[in-house]
This record gives sequence, C-alpha cells and structure tokens, in this order.
Amino acid sequence: MKRSIIGGWLLVVLGLLAACQSGAAATPTTEPFTPIVPATSTPAVPASTAPLITFETTGGIAGVQEKTVIQENGDVVVTARGAETGRGHIDATRLGGLKTKLDMIHFFDLKDKYDEGGVADDRYMTLTYSDGTRTKRVTVAEAGGQHVAPPELKSFLVDLQQIAGEAEATVTSSTATSVPMTPTEAASPQTTTPPSTPVTPTAALPLITYELTGGIAGMQQTLVIEENGDTTASDRGKFVGASHLAPDRLAALKQQFAAVHFFDLKDQYNEGAVADDRFFTVTYREGGQSKSVAVAEVGGQKVTPPALSALLAELERIATETRNAGTPGAT
Repeated sequence: MKRSIIGGWLLVVLGLLAACQSGAAATPTTEPFTPIVPATSTPAVPASTAPLITFETTGGIAGVQEKTVIQENGDVVVTARGAETGRGHIDATRLGGLKTKLDMIHFFDLKDKYDEGGVADDRYMTLTYSDGTRTKRVTVAEAGGQHVAPPELKSFLVDLQQIAGEAEATVTSSTATSVPMTPTEAASPQTTTPPSTPVTPTAALPLITYELTGGIAGMQQTLVIEENGDTTASDRGKFVGASHLAPDRLAALKQQFAAVHFFDLKDQYNEGAVADDRFFTVTYREGGQSKSVAVAEVGGQKVTPPALSALLAELERIATETRNAGTPGAT
C-alpha cells in the first residue's frame, strides 16, 4: 500500500516537472519592436489649387509685367512685377463659362503666336491654359496681332482683363479704411458758435494727371499727382491705390517736364491708322498754365520726342508703384 501511494506521488511530481519544462521551452523570444516609417515623397499639388489659366501682359513703353492666375478652385491672384496687387474668387458658374469659351475657340488648335511684327514697344498678352491633360500657351501682340488674332480669342482676353480688374478692386475695397481722428480732434468739444458765413474751400487742381485709355480691352486708368507729392491711382473710376512721392523725386519729375518743354509740345502725337491703339494723355499745370498732350502707343512711335517717351515711362512707373501700394505710403 505505501509503495503504491509513493509511486503515485512520484508520477504526479514527474508530470509537473515535465509540464514546466515544456512551458519554458514554448516561451518565444521576442525581437525588439521597430515601427514602419512610410517612405517620404514630395507631396503632390492639390488639383483644386493648380493653375488653370495664367494671363500675362508684358512690354509696352513702360515695360509692363502683369500676371493674373486663375486656379482650378476659382481663386484669382493678380501681380505686377512680382508684387501682389489683387486677390479674389470667381464662382463655379463663371469658371465653367471660361472653360466653355476656351473649348468654343478650339484653344489647343490655335497658333502659338499672333503678331505681324513691325511694332516697336508692342505689348504682348500671353495666355496659358491647362485642361488636366494638355497645356498650351498662346501669345497675342496688342498692335501687331489685331488683324490676325481670332475675334473670339481677343474677346476672351478682354474677359480676363476684367477679372483682373475686379480682383484688384476687391483688395482695394477690403484694405481701404477711414482716416481716424487725431487725439486733438477727438477731445475737442463741439463748436458752439459756427462762422456766420461758411466758406467752401476750392479744391486745388492736381499738378499732373496721367491717363491710359483704349487698347483691345478699352482701358481707363488714371494717375493723379498732387503738388505736395500725394499720388492716387484709379481704374475705371474706382480707387486702386495711393502713395506719396519723396520731394527729390517730385522735383526730378518737374525737371523732366521742363526739359521736354512741355508747354511747347504738340497736343497729339499720332500717325493714326491703328485700330484699338492705346493712348497716354498727360495734363500738367504750372504757374497758371495748363496743357494736355496725348501720345498713341503705336501710332505715335515714330513722331514722339524721345524725352517725352522717357517722361511717360516714368509716369507709368509711378502709376504701377501707386497701384501696388494700395493704401497710403511712401515710394
């Protein structure tokens, strides 16, 4: 009896030892955990913000460098010489209308360039369009291309210029603010005894008025320079920028008017025969005198005095700087 009991316990002990050994052998050896790092790559530009249409205007007497980019999501950005001058958005309906017009004029079947040449200082309008699979660039000379560019293409360029103008006007209206009162004005009590005879001040006429009109798009841009150096730019009557000329620059500008003998110039420099020509008109006032001179950009090339062309280029530079300023500041 004792032997059987002892034998039974031995079997139990041996079974437990065997179980422990087998469990220890089954325990896996774990390797250190190394997380998977995805391969890095350059993120793709979202289709919604990719440029759909790029419209550039370059050249001319003043060396214009303007660009309007319309993105696939309808955002519009306008720049001049690399500086942003406008930002806006067109809705899906209007954006779809632009695409439809490009399809109707068979944009991808157009020539790469429309220009008969022979026009110095011509302005060039370059349109780049991408439909997702194809990209094409078409350039139209404003004067040299007017007889050879398809009317539908010229009409589309006008649409793009209108969109650019709207984007610039949107930025201007959002940044323009009213002039705050000075502390003295805010603290001063209301006048209790107004003058018996109110005096209406006579607004001083500007020193210089510079206007750019005409062209395929029917431009109407104006720059006004006051006697104190203040400058104001407008487009189709809408304010687009204000700035101020330093005294030395204003003096140099007056010297240019004197050097060209402005009051002895002809009233107009234009040989004519150019449809949709652009005109630069300058009005200058000094010492009780006032005179306006108009120069056709293409029709006046061969007859305009070089000193007058240089003066127009300087006024165009000031106009561009004023439009880029948006709100008052020093140039």
